Amino acid sequence: MIAAITENSEIKLWNLKRELLYTFKANADDVSEVIFSPDNKTIISIGGYKGKTKLWNIEKELPSSLGYTNNVVFSPDGQILASANEDSTIKLWTLKGKLLQTLEGHMDGVSQVMFSPDGQTITSISKDNTIKSWTLKGKLLRSLNANTDNLVFSPDNQTIISYDQRDSNVQVSNLEGKLLYTLQGHVGGVVKVVFSPDGQTIATLSGDSLVKLWNLQKIEQHCFILFFLMVIQVTIGTLYLVPKVKRLLLLVTVVQ
Repeated sequence: MIAAITENSEIKLWNLKRELLYTFKANADDVSEVIFSPDNKTIISIGGYKGKTKLWNIEKELPSSLGYTNNVVFSPDGQILASANEDSTIKLWTLKGKLLQTLEGHMDGVSQVMFSPDGQTITSISKDNTIKSWTLKGKLLRSLNANTDNLVFSPDNQTIISYDQRDSNVQVSNLEGKLLYTLQGHVGGVVKVVFSPDGQTIATLSGDSLVKLWNLQKIEQHCFILFFLMVIQVTIGTLYLVPKVKRLLLLVTVVQ
């Protein structure tokens, strides 16, 4: 399915045959993001200005509210939601919007939360310049001092990539936070990083209008220059490294 957000904050879902399947009236605030669950039966809508978040069962078309959040993600199995909140907490929810657990320990608002690939741990990034890892029961596993906006786990859950739109470097660390190496080569701030499915290669996209591919085993890079990004303003959507095919897929929203 494809989700589209209209000017009057409606969410429309289409199939690949261009048939309109569902229309939801979302938040009173502008909707900035729509997230599908792994099984495509549930979606999350996030308000653009205040972050008002709703959970929708596609078949029942009935929303549940998660309040105001900075970031929401599904667990890999699609059964649990984790929300990053401005009150410095991380909250875990059922798909019906029932609160399961509140994780406390940050000293400032939580900007991002993510599940590990195996779904057993949660990592949070806070405005207090710390990164914390937790069990699903709320036990704090580790806390690292780091001034970053974004983290990406490797598929084997052993390596962490950190990057920031204010920095042109990409840092590669182990789970204990030890810096393994720094990838240098971009001029502008890095806006997106993705792993290949086998975890051997990463793609980095930067404000300098370049996509670079890095071999983490040999620290080699292959540079792809996206000339069309030089002359127009773009908002980065999704960057994919396609499995089993030596292709890079970049989806962007273009504003001319």
